Amino acid sequence: MPNRGIWGIMEKDMLNDRGLVKATSSWTFKDVNSERGSEEFIDLDFDKRIFPKPKPLGTMKRISKLCLSGFNSEIVLDFFSGSATLAHAEILLNAEDGGNRKFIMVQMPEETDENSEAYKAGYKTIAAIGKERIRRAGNKIKEEFIEKYEKELNELKEKLKQGTLEGNNELEEQKVELESKIENIKNLDIGFRVYKTDSSNIKDIYYHPTELKQDQLELLGSNIKEDRTPEDLLTQVILDLGLELSLPIEKKKMLGNNVFIVQQNALVACFDDNIDFGIVDVIADLKPFKVVFKDASFKDDKDRINVEERFKRLSPETVITVI
Repeated sequence: MPNRGIWGIMEKDMLNDRGLVKATSSWTFKDVNSERGSEEFIDLDFDKRIFPKPKPLGTMKRISKLCLSGFNSEIVLDFFSGSATLAHAEILLNAEDGGNRKFIMVQMPEETDENSEAYKAGYKTIAAIGKERIRRAGNKIKEEFIEKYEKELNELKEKLKQGTLEGNNELEEQKVELESKIENIKNLDIGFRVYKTDSSNIKDIYYHPTELKQDQLELLGSNIKEDRTPEDLLTQVILDLGLELSLPIEKKKMLGNNVFIVQQNALVACFDDNIDFGIVDVIADLKPFKVVFKDASFKDDKDRINVEERFKRLSPETVITVI
């Protein structure tokens, strides 16, 4: 209290009513130091000149804990991904507490300078650096945690051999806990998918039917743009149906055709050209909730017409879409 010429001590409670830590106004922790960000980047066998001044892991971990206090299965979003420090931090947090956090990293397709160390190392865009960091970070985290827990487990087994019967029960419990941790780390999800924004896969309609000429009819053979892959079509279908892009996707070969199975038959799709009608029966046997074909895929027009009737008989609950 400067106006009275004396100083008092004020105590602040930094815990909320659930006992979770509140944010402080000043962060002087060592793990949020900018130098730590560069050190952690180098620890992944990157040349520090490839990406100067990446964000520190400690900063991103603390932000995540503050924003998601009490939750370990949320989705975090970073609109300025850069070297993907946030993704690295979320994988690390999942390894530490067994959580199931997910991340969405957004990065503009910013190209690296041709004279930069990043470009010379093969990273033509900033996004390419982030993708490689996530790969390296995930592998390193799994290796280090498994090594750490296995070392602790081996030490514990030695104690069990030498210990008394009275103390063995507690050690056995610790052993079971360590074995569970090792199994969780082995199953730690470090995978990710990469998507790029683009225009629709479907061709635009430029002409009114009365404006079409005979030599232009071949342009209407397929409504799909020529440079699009089956994976491109699947992505658009998943989004159009309101499903999540993070759902598990399995690609199988059936009767010589490529078939995508999303979330255990929630969606089954086949976008091959000239498919045999027999594939319809095979897919119908899976009893999918939704099935998608490409309009130009069928060998004969009658097959396209008979698809719905076939599913009504073999899998009546299936919703059919043809794009």
